[in-house]
Amino acid sequence: MRLVLLAISIALVALQARADDGDLQRALIEASCPTAKVTRLNPIGQSEVYEANCFDRRIKIVCMNGRCAADAPSHSRDDPE
Repeated sequence: MRLVLLAISIALVALQARADDGDLQRALIEASCPTAKVTRLNPIGQSEVYEANCFDRRIKIVCMNGRCAADAPSHSRDDPE
């Protein structure tokens, strides 16, 4: 019985992680950066914060309650503003 409860708990956590990852991927696609290298930054309150590096652009992505949104990409150091 314990094994069944443990398996159910693990499955629920895995489903939540996949849902968050899927929305992170959606945010990257909307930012025209689907193959970025993503780094998890320190969380802010209940929000998870990521930085995506894509073709010398840095994009911040904030995820909260399973939904993610990307900010406007910052310019690379070589680009004129």
